[in-house]
Amino acid sequence: MVLGRFGPISFRASGHPADLRICGPFGWNTIGYCTSGLRAEPFTISKGDLIVSVFSRLVLGSMVALLFTGLAVAEDPKPKELTGDAKTVQGRWVSKDESGESTWVFEGDKLKLDTPTRKYRMVCKLDTETKPHKSIDLDVQPDSPNAAGTLGKCIYKLDGDKLTICFGGEKRPEEFKNDFPTSFIFELTRSK
Repeated sequence: MVLGRFGPISFRASGHPADLRICGPFGWNTIGYCTSGLRAEPFTISKGDLIVSVFSRLVLGSMVALLFTGLAVAEDPKPKELTGDAKTVQGRWVSKDESGESTWVFEGDKLKLDTPTRKYRMVCKLDTETKPHKSIDLDVQPDSPNAAGTLGKCIYKLDGDKLTICFGGEKRPEEFKNDFPTSFIFELTRSK
């Protein structure tokens, strides 16, 4: 029981956790709606309900509010500073094949690949330590318009404004060669 604007107020609930009812000096009143499935229904007041602790409702409400406030103001972790080849490949590249020109845009660890017929959104991970060739993993993101959820294991070589990627699908290629369907080469040139 709490002291309200017009006197003491009691809060009660039925068996459903969202049913909050109020009793003031003018009797039991509906103070809102509870959700039931996909629709909202006004709830009714019944004197036989269990008394709800106002304190526990306030604590629960405060905890939920703090959780959402914390999520809203939480800062993204500082992006990892790029070095070596990961830094060098940043920007826009183009490749050409029989279907036309494709653009490859490296931004941080993300890669956007737009071909004349398809679009891909990937996370790329370069590894300069693999032997005999440097490797790159292209993880197509779940929200990518094409090939969502696939992982392409590739090798690459970087020579100034030329980047060669040999795509191998699930198995990383051992050499730079077009051997469809197990591997194929993309020759990229940095866009000015």
